[in-house]
Amino acid sequence: MGEGSKGTMLVRIDEQYTQHRRANDDDGKCIRISWQPSTAEWVGLYWQSPAGNWGVQPGRSIEGASKIVFWASGQNGGEVVEFKAGGIRAQGMPYKDSFEAGLGAVRLTNSWRLYQINLTGRNLTSVIGGFAWTARKSANAGTMVFYLDGIRYE
Repeated sequence: MGEGSKGTMLVRIDEQYTQHRRANDDDGKCIRISWQPSTAEWVGLYWQSPAGNWGVQPGRSIEGASKIVFWASGQNGGEVVEFKAGGIRAQGMPYKDSFEAGLGAVRLTNSWRLYQINLTGRNLTSVIGGFAWTARKSANAGTMVFYLDGIRYE
């Protein structure tokens, strides 16, 4: 989304990164995301169900979950990233997320930290946007690198 949505490869994602291990991680891999800001003011990525779905197809039901948990860290510390789930409501599309929840802007440290998005009381009958992150150029000077791991609904 944002700057990366027009085909310009300014966001790089390595889903099998092994050089930033998290203690007690079973597979030793994480997701490494790097962004070199250019002309646009923001960038982001949604994990969608099904992939690439902005409301053309129904989402999936994840009833019974009370939170999303995930690990995140910055390469240097100080990277600012927003984390959320749900919220896909494209005008004119037949299907929409039944909820939206998030943490807002988070300033990462260079150490792994566990984060949680509270889903208590949320209607999870239609989940299209399962998890997302966005970053803004105004909050991040120069190339930004951060890491994600263990993203799951509980």
